[in-house]
Amino acid sequence: MGDELYKMAYLWIAVEELGTRAGYVTSLQLAIVVLGALAGGHWLERRRLDRALIGIDWLRAGFCLIPAIFLFAGIRSLPVLIGSTLAITALGAVFDPALQGTIPLLSRSARERKAGNNLMATTYRLSRVVAPFLIGMLSKVIPLAAFFVIDAITFLLSAISLRSVGPTLSQAIPAESQQNVRKRNWKRGISVLREHPQVLRVLLAKSFCAGLWYLGYTLGFVLLAREIDSSGLMTYGLIMASYGAGNLGSALLFGSFERKRTEEWVYLGIILIGGAFLMMALSSSLVWICIFAAICATGGPLNDTPMLELVQDRIRPEDQFAVLRMRMALENGFMLLFSLISPLLLALAGTRTTLLLAGVLCLATVLVALHQKRQESKALLFKSANEL
Repeated sequence: MGDELYKMAYLWIAVEELGTRAGYVTSLQLAIVVLGALAGGHWLERRRLDRALIGIDWLRAGFCLIPAIFLFAGIRSLPVLIGSTLAITALGAVFDPALQGTIPLLSRSARERKAGNNLMATTYRLSRVVAPFLIGMLSKVIPLAAFFVIDAITFLLSAISLRSVGPTLSQAIPAESQQNVRKRNWKRGISVLREHPQVLRVLLAKSFCAGLWYLGYTLGFVLLAREIDSSGLMTYGLIMASYGAGNLGSALLFGSFERKRTEEWVYLGIILIGGAFLMMALSSSLVWICIFAAICATGGPLNDTPMLELVQDRIRPEDQFAVLRMRMALENGFMLLFSLISPLLLALAGTRTTLLLAGVLCLATVLVALHQKRQESKALLFKSANEL
């Protein structure tokens, strides 16, 4: 929940201070994520995992308190907020793929692995319901600075939770994985993906659409909320809470599904996101915008979890951490690209036209990916026929 609370609080301040130029702030943040995923993960592999993750949570809690102190003192300093945000972002870029990569190590069977994936996805998406609800309901009662304090507390609770499972986590990491960390840098992730064209194709499609999603979900949603109610943080909270509810509901409903065609599930999730963006852009009622925000959110678990399952099914366990880091780098790289062009795009085309464009491009990406898959299938059939 800490990440979501911080994200909403700093985005609201950044947009209030900079307007559409807040896209440059998110661009810098995404650049830090890409660098953290490529370089920071390599640093993490050389240390005892449980202690490193606990230390990261303590650091994130400390950085959350810095803007809170300034705000309680009556000083709204955008440089302080941006600096703290970048530090928390860099730490998260190391933390998130490492935590996700522990699931295959802790799982004794494919069933346990799937349950672990679903539990992590559900917990993450629960924060997208709780955080907007807290901001929407409490924004009239407590100052904005208090949300940063709450954020720090959630990171401390995360550190306490990790400490309770620390010994189990350390014992699950094979000695070989600690001895050969130099072989599993980001270059290894590229070579592994080249050996698995299906995983690469799905990852590229998903990463490109992640950039489009980021364009709509971050600046698009907050600007749409300000268009409806320029002074209402509660309106923004309602839209985000609706998104969070759809996200969590989708994770709970579809998380336990048996998926034999994981690639198609990824594309279905992208279609829901793109279609919802189109409908939100065409809606003038807050009720309908909230409904389509919830529909948009259902696409998240429908493409995230199958993507993870595809990696876990096709990639050797010892190579999965490198691939997960490449996934984070690619997705955030495309997010960075669209974040950089978002201020100009939003200023020239407006919020609703930008959402329309994002939706159309999501749907077009699915069509291109399915065409490539069909061509690949035809090539394999032709090759098999020639061998016979």
